[in-house]
Amino acid sequence: MDTLGAIDEEINHIETVVLPGLKKRRNTFVAINCLPRDIFQEIICFAHAYEVINDNLFEPKTLNAVPRVCTHWRTVARSYRPIWGVIDLGYHPKVVAEMLRLAGGSRLCIEGQASAETADTMA
Repeated sequence: MDTLGAIDEEINHIETVVLPGLKKRRNTFVAINCLPRDIFQEIICFAHAYEVINDNLFEPKTLNAVPRVCTHWRTVARSYRPIWGVIDLGYHPKVVAEMLRLAGGSRLCIEGQASAETADTMA
């Protein structure tokens, strides 16, 4: 192997193995990641509830964003089944399906708005 190829392999190893490991270790010392799991889960719940009440959403922004922050946040958010059970029927069907999967056996709260057409068929 030539020198350039060896250096490229070393860079790839650092970027794909070493750096992610260091970032994960660093994140364990960030203040919010030191909170007890149940308190952090409540914070996520409040953020999601605020969003549901105040926005007309195609997808749950908070629940999409939180798991993407870091591994710890993803683990905490995805393991807290109750927050995934608050579903608006205005969400994209794939989002609804994933939320139902993550909600598991939790109680569901299904929300939606009836249009004039829907209201006519229900009467």
